[in-house]
Amino acid sequence: MSVSPAITTVVFDLGNVLLQWDPEHLYRKLIPDDDERARFFGEVCTREWHGRHDEGVSFAENAQPLLEKHAGDVRMCTWINAWGARFMEMLVGPIEGSVSILQDLHAAGVPLYALSNWSAEIFPEVRRAYPFLDLFKTIVVSGAEKMMKPDPRIYEMLIARTGIDPARSIFIDDTQKNLFPAAELGLATHLFTSPEALRDDLMTHHLF
Repeated sequence: MSVSPAITTVVFDLGNVLLQWDPEHLYRKLIPDDDERARFFGEVCTREWHGRHDEGVSFAENAQPLLEKHAGDVRMCTWINAWGARFMEMLVGPIEGSVSILQDLHAAGVPLYALSNWSAEIFPEVRRAYPFLDLFKTIVVSGAEKMMKPDPRIYEMLIARTGIDPARSIFIDDTQKNLFPAAELGLATHLFTSPEALRDDLMTHHLF
């Protein structure tokens, strides 16, 4: 009977695994009315629209059509511009239990990498704000690569760039569809639901 190789390397997603990101955190201040805010997210700055930032499109380029469409509505244009100008206010902060896991893995000498859908335009500011991100050997950011999870090519790029052995690596993400390409390439996977569940899973791999 064959025995699976031991897991020695951990690859993290960042948003909502290590850093809580929620546009509501900013826009509750800008649009107090729940229904009006829901319409804004559903019809103007949608998740699909935001996804273009993660694909490498600049905020200015992505916002221009919306600003032109709503040119006569000063309030709406202010809300649209806030997405870029006040993006850091969408970060609620670190998920402390996950950061503790990251620090424990680093202290144990486990090689750490990150693969995250994020705007290349804003990520340098995020990195400066959260020094624990320096614990990673390499962070692959979708916006810089002009491709995003779950595109299999960005996982292949991570492997080629870092030289990790997929059979000895585990990938952690909070979105199920982002785990499938990693599994296809031979990585173990963990669907993040809580720091406690993540720690338990990593302990089964004897990483602590």
